[in-house]
Amino acid sequence: MPKSGSLWSPYLRMMPHYAVAILAVAAAFVAELLLNRFLQSTPFITMFLCAIVLAAWLGGAGPGLLATALSIFVLLFYFIPPLDTFAVAYQEMPRIVLFAMAALFMVWVCAAQGRTAQSLRGARAELQASVQKLEQLNEEQRQTEARLSEAERELRLTLDSIPAIIWRGGSNGYVQQLNKRWFEYTGTTFDQVRGRRWKSCVHPDDLEHLVDVGNKYVASGNPIDSEARLRRFDGEYRWFLFRPVPARDETETIIAWYGAVLDIEDRKHAERKAVEAERQAEVTRRDAQDKLAHANRVATIGQLTASITHEVNQSITAARTSASAALNFLNSSPPNLEEVKEALECVVKDTGRAGAVVTRIRALMRRSPMRMDSVDINEAVREVIELTRGEALKNKVALQTELADRLPVVRGDRVQLQQVVLNLILNAVQAMDAVPDEAREVRITTSESSPGEVRLGVRDTGPGLTPDSFSRLFEAFYTTKPGGMGMGLAICRSIVEAHGGQLWASANTPRGAMFQFSIPVGKG
Repeated sequence: MPKSGSLWSPYLRMMPHYAVAILAVAAAFVAELLLNRFLQSTPFITMFLCAIVLAAWLGGAGPGLLATALSIFVLLFYFIPPLDTFAVAYQEMPRIVLFAMAALFMVWVCAAQGRTAQSLRGARAELQASVQKLEQLNEEQRQTEARLSEAERELRLTLDSIPAIIWRGGSNGYVQQLNKRWFEYTGTTFDQVRGRRWKSCVHPDDLEHLVDVGNKYVASGNPIDSEARLRRFDGEYRWFLFRPVPARDETETIIAWYGAVLDIEDRKHAERKAVEAERQAEVTRRDAQDKLAHANRVATIGQLTASITHEVNQSITAARTSASAALNFLNSSPPNLEEVKEALECVVKDTGRAGAVVTRIRALMRRSPMRMDSVDINEAVREVIELTRGEALKNKVALQTELADRLPVVRGDRVQLQQVVLNLILNAVQAMDAVPDEAREVRITTSESSPGEVRLGVRDTGPGLTPDSFSRLFEAFYTTKPGGMGMGLAICRSIVEAHGGQLWASANTPRGAMFQFSIPVGKG
């Protein structure tokens, strides 16, 4: 039903126009009859032409043609002889043809005029609709602009309320917009910092690095954080963190850069305080370590007092004997000057040996800050052996050395390294108290274990170490000796590690223990 109705709707809309055409011709016919009856006039063709014009003007070509056809039929049947028939006399044909041509012309003119008027009405309606649409679009645009303006105002208010400097730049990184915090902090105007003129607010020492980082992240598209100092309006500089982020379109092309500049002066101040506190703690730790190492050296030397006294006494006694011999040679007649010379040379040698012992002891006993020098490990070992030889003889221990030739020097504190060697040798000597006399031996070796590293080892033939003691040997206050404090090996490890080396223990073959440490060449 809806489909058939839609097909008939154009015809239904035209029905009134065709009805008007019929009524108009009927009215013209009635008017002609009246004129003919009462005025006895000839047929008034103009009335039919008016009816045709009215039908064509109101309904278009279709109703106009209908009115034309009806008018011709009425004229032929009622008004043109012979009457009451559609037959046409020959002499009336021109009249009928002229009427038809005039009627058709009028229909064409009226239909064209109607179409033109209808087109104008349609164009006017379309123009009015377009005007209304444009007015609607203008209103929508005005509302959109008002909303955008309000959103921009709210965004500006939001950005100005953020407790940090916010900036916006183009795809090239040049600054296009800054929030109020920047101008409040720097005391500048936008024209003074537009583009890259903001660089005048950066500390000269930080400017090159900050610009270099900016060029890198603009070129790569990857944000890179950086830190720099900015000048405040009163001339003071504070540290800030610069954190950019790119804005991309749907094709992942960077269309703008946004960034935040965060004040990190308090963090920097805290970091400086932390570094200073750490440095001070390191100084305190080193001072405590030096004191502890000195106390350990004093205690170690104390263990050698009897041996050292015996060695010094031997040198002094030998010197006194040589001096007495020299006096005897001088008192003889004649004086034997050659023998006197030899005796005095022995005095110098013996007193020199005693003086060297005292000098070494004084060096070990003296407390001084860690001093990094070039140290010949072999020479340092020989000096320590001279100090411990008496203790080894007293305990019937044979000291053996295997010192590598042309060993590279290391950079370190000579006294502290000798303290490590002294502790290891004395520990080895004391570890063999329960071993038969003929089996007591301590072997000191040096070598270049790998390029850039010197190694020293101390091996004994004592009872060795238990599996449990290996894991605790270097703990503070752990000791395997009766009456020991348990600080010696802990201090030795801290000294070696302070020189960039390592100290460790292992079992000796076929028996005993072996302690070794390695130090990098040229490092401390």
